[in-house]
Amino acid sequence: MDVGIRPLTDADVDAVVAFSLDAWAPVFAGFERVMGPRAYRFVYPDWRTAQAAAVAEVCRSLDAWVADVDGAPVGFVAVRWTEEGATPVGEVEMIAVAPSPRRPVAPSPRRTSGRASRAGCWSGR
Repeated sequence: MDVGIRPLTDADVDAVVAFSLDAWAPVFAGFERVMGPRAYRFVYPDWRTAQAAAVAEVCRSLDAWVADVDGAPVGFVAVRWTEEGATPVGEVEMIAVAPSPRRPVAPSPRRTSGRASRAGCWSGR
């Protein structure tokens, strides 16, 4: 298995949207259990369409990266950059991992925050 992290491209968006919907399906099912079917349908009448549009929008408007296995996207993260004083800060806007490969396919958060620190970002350490 060849795993890589690379910038997301327009060619990745459809795959990212598809696995993101699969990844979030259990979350929305949980919302329905907690809220009850009537309230859930009122708040989320078509969560899949709304979520697909939201994922596509962040993929196209923010800095985003994909984890890929043998060239196929299996995870993604979209980051919104802000500044606090003179320090750049990256905030995770959206993240998802395809349900099937849910095993370590990306660097650990600790390793990633170390990279961010070395690049001049404050990473909570």
